[in-house]
Amino acid sequence: MKNKKSNHIMLKHYTKDVMIPTWLYEGQSEIDCNYYINKIKENISDKHSYATNVSGKMTSWDCFVNDEKFLEFIKSIMPLLSHHTRSIQVILKEAWGNMLNPGDHVRNHDHRNAEICGVLYLTEGEPIYFPQYNINIKPTPGKFLLFHSMISHSVPTNQSLQERYSLAFNFYNQFELDSN
Repeated sequence: MKNKKSNHIMLKHYTKDVMIPTWLYEGQSEIDCNYYINKIKENISDKHSYATNVSGKMTSWDCFVNDEKFLEFIKSIMPLLSHHTRSIQVILKEAWGNMLNPGDHVRNHDHRNAEICGVLYLTEGEPIYFPQYNINIKPTPGKFLLFHSMISHSVPTNQSLQERYSLAFNFYNQFELDSN
């Protein structure tokens, strides 16, 4: 694990070679959590809630893709991705909000169709677990994770009496999207 500081973002960087080299960044950013939480609450989708790996409430997959505040955050973290995207151009294709009520959870899964995944935490709550690294990362408001799409992850059952809010997002290879 390496630590480094970049402007207002503090990073922890983990790497591991499984079958292919994988990586995980843990950082902290200053964001308006209440803005995102309110937007999630206003945009909960009955179609998507409890219908995916998220056994909880969620917005549509593209709810935050064109959100100006979220795009400012994305712009601030793009330099972190440059090492992993040197030979390809990535675009933000999916960005959705999650709300885990008490008793909700996220099943183990990966995002193998994407290039790079991320999560931005808006509240505290149950940790995200990455089995390949055998680590749990506890969410705190403003903490974000960026990770290789092949890394599986899950969130255990929310044991708290509070909702757990997060915003998840995926970057895709522009060339592959144009080819389809």
